[in-house]
Amino acid sequence: MKKLIFIFCLLFTIPAHSFQTIRAQNTSYSSRVQQINYIVACKRPSKSLFKIKERYVRSFANKYKKKTLDKHLQRVILCKDLRVNNAKWVRGTYDMKSLTLFIEISKDHEDTEYALHHEFSSILLLTSKNKALRKEWTKHNRSSYGTIWGRHVNPAWSSENKMLREKGFLFPYSTTDFENDFNVMASFHMCSMLKYTLYKASKKYPLIKKKYEIIKKFYKKY
Repeated sequence: MKKLIFIFCLLFTIPAHSFQTIRAQNTSYSSRVQQINYIVACKRPSKSLFKIKERYVRSFANKYKKKTLDKHLQRVILCKDLRVNNAKWVRGTYDMKSLTLFIEISKDHEDTEYALHHEFSSILLLTSKNKALRKEWTKHNRSSYGTIWGRHVNPAWSSENKMLREKGFLFPYSTTDFENDFNVMASFHMCSMLKYTLYKASKKYPLIKKKYEIIKKFYKKY
């Protein structure tokens, strides 16, 4: 894979951490997620929107140990109208080789911190040496991934569904695959504004509780 080349006008660094927060240019980047190559199209957001959303990057960074960020994250690129292989429903993605997060920002959505934790949890998951994690996690599923809900079928990815939670899935999007299932629960655990939602679900649904316990154990070292 070709080395990522980033062209930008303004560069901002978050104090106390080594990674950079970048205001994207109107350009495309190469990205590699596991063994698959992608083209990430990332438009440049306004300076004012970038400054507003940069606060959420700081909030995100404050949830992790410095050594975690130093080891697992090099840069965060904030984009307007993020697309991956021309798919426009994407709110975030990541590149494993360069340890980069691509996050779409807009004035209409307050999901920036959620998206940061969501994508970063993939990097932590894929670099984790815990080979038994997937097996431990999926034994709490009462349905196979990809059989209940698809992102192109139902846009209400975060709708609450009693049947799904009884089967061990926090939201419909969680049913797509293991990584997405892990991402969703990790993000709700790490976001202060969302953590209570996960806590309540874990008290009501035994399988959600089992996965929540795995998440809490996983994040203790980060």
